[in-house]
Amino acid sequence: MSSISAFGDALRVFLNHLAEVKVWPLAIALLLHTLNLLLRTGAWYSILRAAYPGVKYRYRSCAGAYLAGVGVNAIAPARGGDLVKIFITRSRLQGSTTPTLLASLLVETLVDIVLGLAIFAFALTQHTLPRLPELPSIPAFEWSWAVANPTVTAIIATAILLVAILFMRRVKRASQAFAARVRQGFTILRTPRRYFLLVAFPQVLGWFCRVASAAAFLEAFGIPGTLRNALLVMVVGSLSTLLPVTPGGVGTQQALIVVVLGGAASDAQLLSFSVGMQAAVIVSNAIIGAVALVLMLRTFSLRSAIGHARHHQRADSA
Repeated sequence: MSSISAFGDALRVFLNHLAEVKVWPLAIALLLHTLNLLLRTGAWYSILRAAYPGVKYRYRSCAGAYLAGVGVNAIAPARGGDLVKIFITRSRLQGSTTPTLLASLLVETLVDIVLGLAIFAFALTQHTLPRLPELPSIPAFEWSWAVANPTVTAIIATAILLVAILFMRRVKRASQAFAARVRQGFTILRTPRRYFLLVAFPQVLGWFCRVASAAAFLEAFGIPGTLRNALLVMVVGSLSTLLPVTPGGVGTQQALIVVVLGGAASDAQLLSFSVGMQAAVIVSNAIIGAVALVLMLRTFSLRSAIGHARHHQRADSA
């Protein structure tokens, strides 16, 4: 896969520049990254408390499920960690259902969508993002195949759309209970003040931490940690995970960083920064997720975690 080979080339550049990395900015970046995760955990906890009022549910259980999912997403493609969040949460939150939990995760992304679009609009004003005709020429960019093969892409997209329509029609006919469970996940939106105080506000603070973390990562690798550069790094991170073929957009992110931040530093510095930041975040997330799994389920095994969740579900049913 081109993404893996591109990442391998970037990794060699990173290793050659490893001795130049500044430790303190790197430590600050990881601290801010962890703080962002904790803020997001608190927001999801508030969403679940609103969806299941009166049900005993501890913050540490929510944090364990959320952070375990983050750890799995660090090493698995296609956001498999979200399934882990749902499995573990169902084992700890009595009466919870998969449709409601999926809806709660959607509510958790509303602030991300708004702020993500705002930052993307800013990036467009900088004229640094590659244009559509340039995508196939960018090495390891996952969307290049889709751009180079528009007919096949259109057929696949149409097939996916038809399957989605058929699925929604079947769900609609199945029962009104499903729709009620989905609406339950959006309960906190019915009280705007509570949503803004307990969900939106912590997530906005989390975004400040993310931008500051990106700036600290840039400084750690000798690149000016300006607000503009940090915001462009955020855009690259979002674009590289639009098609989650590799964990964290490995390969794609390296290719985009060189294009988007071109001129801010040498290509070697940009590649070293991209690999170093991504490696640090992946390792940090994996460690946090592993610790969360051990503290909650006394195991590192994802298979054991799922089995544990199913055991709790059967016990609740009984």
